[in-house]
Amino acid sequence: LAAPPFAPLPPHLMHEARRTARLAEGRLLRTLGLDQRTTPVPDRPCPWCGGELTLHTDPDEAPRVTCSTGEDCTAPVPLDDRGRRVWGWGDLVALVGALAAAEKASEQACAVIGS
Repeated sequence: LAAPPFAPLPPHLMHEARRTARLAEGRLLRTLGLDQRTTPVPDRPCPWCGGELTLHTDPDEAPRVTCSTGEDCTAPVPLDDRGRRVWGWGDLVALVGALAAAEKASEQACAVIGS
């Protein structure tokens, strides 16, 4: 005998349905790269102090980037609760611009040295 299609599920099946949904959600977020991650930004030091930049993503928060130098970094952004400079959603455009300017200045310096 099968249960009617709209009858309440017994507790053990409700538990299994929730567990399956959580597993599927986790797999989907990992596949899309939207799960909670901390990723170092390779070969792109902080334009203000040269510290290591790290990208933080979380499905429940906007992406953010932190500088490993901490309070000594002179970037014009606030500190997070761990004392690191943090670029939030609205600050990321300025960070990308500063990184591009630093890369361009580095390329020009290499061109002058190579001449």
